[in-house]
Amino acid sequence: MFISIIHMNMRSDVIFMIVSYYVMTMIMKCSFSFFITLRNIAFIRISTIVLITIIMMLILVVIFTSIIIMFIMRMNT
Repeated sequence: MFISIIHMNMRSDVIFMIVSYYVMTMIMKCSFSFFITLRNIAFIRISTIVLITIIMMLILVVIFTSIIIMFIMRMNT
């Protein structure tokens, strides 16, 4: 009984990791496509593009750290 519970918990953690990985890749693809479309617009200044990419990176870091924190919380419980 106990072994099966552990096995279920492991499986749910693996599913959670896969889902978080897919979410991260989707966000990365969206941000990269957004950056490319911005870069193609010539009249936008370089500073604005740099600012937007920095903001995107910060958002990605926040999302990634929150996913890691959630995963650690799940491991501890």
